[in-house]
Amino acid sequence: KSLTADCDFDTILAKVSQVGVACHTGAPSCFFNEIVKKEYVERNPLKVFEDVYAVNLLNAHHFHRPADRLLLDHFPELFRQVHAAGFNTCLDTNGGIHNYTRDIVDLINETDTFLLDLKAMDDEIHRKLTGRSNADTLAFARYLAEHGKKMWIRLVVVPTYTDDDGNARKMGEFIRELGDAVERVELLPYHEMGKHKWAFFNDPYQLNDIHPPKADTMNRLKNILKEYHNEVY
Repeated sequence: KSLTADCDFDTILAKVSQVGVACHTGAPSCFFNEIVKKEYVERNPLKVFEDVYAVNLLNAHHFHRPADRLLLDHFPELFRQVHAAGFNTCLDTNGGIHNYTRDIVDLINETDTFLLDLKAMDDEIHRKLTGRSNADTLAFARYLAEHGKKMWIRLVVVPTYTDDDGNARKMGEFIRELGDAVERVELLPYHEMGKHKWAFFNDPYQLNDIHPPKADTMNRLKNILKEYHNEVY
């Protein structure tokens, strides 16, 4: 019926007239496992999410299996089914993996393209932004390149953190090291739309005084990275 893209053009929503079942289990829809069953009078999406999240925490507590573990159990098979239907698969990740278990390797093998978020090349700045080292992320990128996987490198431009020429050049050198594995480089301007997540979890938001970068900053970094890769957006 229609095809629409999301805000950064990395996901396509297809509206179709369904014929037959949509799930490999034979169900008309893949969404038949109820997490919360109630009629919502509340129309605020955040309030609805709070209910669902509370139940998810309860399930994780009882079964000792966090949500990402539950997803990892099923995604390799899901991606195999997608391949069998003739479609490609894509995974958006920061690549923070330090233990390449069999299920993770299976998921990597079943993924055609990775959208790899490199927050910062400087490890100290990466720790300030994410709370963790970038060592696993860089190692993951090298692992993908060594195993013939394709990736799009995505750099979030955060003023005062990742908007300097030095970070861009270090990023360019790393991208050059990865060779043909990198199909595309994307510069994503920092935005403030995620602040509510920190408020919801009662966590301090560390970037309150940071505002989205200006167009000339984005163009300057884009021109630097074009010295290292032809496809920079």
